[in-house]
Amino acid sequence: MDKEKENLVKHIASVMQRRKEVAEILSSGIAVPVGGLFYEWIRSEIEQDGVLGQGWKYFFHGLDCTLGNEETGEAVRLEFGPEGRVDCFTKSVLVDMKKSDLYYAKANAGELFDSLCDDGYIGYVNSHLHQKISTLNEDGLNQYMNSLSDEEQMDAMVSDRLVLIKK
Repeated sequence: MDKEKENLVKHIASVMQRRKEVAEILSSGIAVPVGGLFYEWIRSEIEQDGVLGQGWKYFFHGLDCTLGNEETGEAVRLEFGPEGRVDCFTKSVLVDMKKSDLYYAKANAGELFDSLCDDGYIGYVNSHLHQKISTLNEDGLNQYMNSLSDEEQMDAMVSDRLVLIKK
């Protein structure tokens, strides 16, 4: 792996580690296990926004949660994935969202990302689920979703989430 790709992998790994740490802060603050944050949010069992202490605030939106610390200025975005994972990401947040914690400010970030995918360093959290969802038409998807449990349906909603794959 060349130095540019290695730097991007290190960047992603560092951000994912921090996201897991901040997910623990959120988990403790609202008394929900990390693995249950996404599910409880989608079920509307968690307040959409709140204050956690030590300067942290959170805001759940869509399939993500943004946390900010007023004391340090830090901002962290949890991109939820299947099975309650919080170490997931999307290409658009890495390449396009300049105010994101994951944003990689290199002109060739998209090309580096694609190359890491091709080389097997980045992949879908659950490639089987993603493959299944991405091949269904609307009727097939509706039928498939109706056959799933509540949490499996939620996992299907984030089946496009990516993770670093250890090599």
